Amino acid sequence: MEAVQGSALLVYALVAVIALIVLIAKFKMNPFIVLIVVSLVLGLAVGMPMGNIVKAFETGVGNALGHIALVVGLGTMLGKMMAESGGAERIANTMIKAFGELAAAGATNQTALSASISEALVNTALGISTSALSIIMYNIFTSKIDNLTYAIDETGFSIVQTFAASHNK
Repeated sequence: MEAVQGSALLVYALVAVIALIVLIAKFKMNPFIVLIVVSLVLGLAVGMPMGNIVKAFETGVGNALGHIALVVGLGTMLGKMMAESGGAERIANTMIKAFGELAAAGATNQTALSASISEALVNTALGISTSALSIIMYNIFTSKIDNLTYAIDETGFSIVQTFAASHNK
């Protein structure tokens, strides 16, 4: 089978996207399984060899999951740092205060609401900045420790080699 090229390839891709949406939304199929099956069918339909289909899928999913894992990992660290430092509680209390004033007034008090939301946003920005700075400093110190550990290992190895060479004579 000859490989599909040009605008026909775009049509195949569009049909594949529609198939993904219909199978996931209408038939409630597992999204990951549907993605694998539709990718395989699309690759076969456009004439890709099976080995290339697997390699393309592996590369595409690997790249996407790598970026997602980075975001999830950083989000988890940031959330944990916010919770441990009390920043999350401070933000929650500020938001509760803002909407509590609104509810107590019985009507929209835009000035009180905007001041409280402004305070919450400033606290959030400061919390995120502090957490980001902490993560950056952690990475800097970790890399310095790794470099120092490597240097100590190399120095130790060099000393052992020097003693071994002078002992063998």
